Amino acid sequence: FSSSGAFISKVSTGLFSPNNLAVDSQNNIYVADTSNNNIKAYKNDLTAVLFQVGTGGTGPGQFGAVPAVAIDSSGYIWATDLGGKRVEQFKLSYNYY
Repeated sequence: FSSSGAFISKVSTGLFSPNNLAVDSQNNIYVADTSNNNIKAYKNDLTAVLFQVGTGGTGPGQFGAVPAVAIDSSGYIWATDLGGKRVEQFKLSYNYY
């Protein structure tokens, strides 16, 4: 929605249970898709999926359920993993355009 409350756009392709989102310094959008066990990054105008992080499991880069995502000022993606009872960290790279 715009600052005046007007509808702008939506993303629904490939999402099963989006639960939380974060926005980076380039206004790209990161969605924690809880039941898909991943984080999807969308281009700031929502025209493309830039990349996806995570799969189901208990190893590095895997999630048992990812309900929240955050981006810090150093360019790291932080994700909570309910099933793994942990927080995972990923480095952002802006080489995906």
